[in-house]
Amino acid sequence: MPRWPRRRDTATFGEARLRAALVAAAGQPPSALIDRVLRAVDDWVDGQAHDDIAMLAVGASAPA
Repeated sequence: MPRWPRRRDTATFGEARLRAALVAAAGQPPSALIDRVLRAVDDWVDGQAHDDIAMLAVGASAPA
């Protein structure tokens, strides 16, 4: 189970928040998807410092 950044109340960012961020960025290029998820994490931690976030987004197009 991934360990997402935590707020002081010890709640985790969690899978539901991650899914919501991914849905909000659906259809966007990989870089926009990563930006959206990072913004969601930054908003969620409300200015608190965080680290250890690694993401990989891969784009693919339909075969020609």
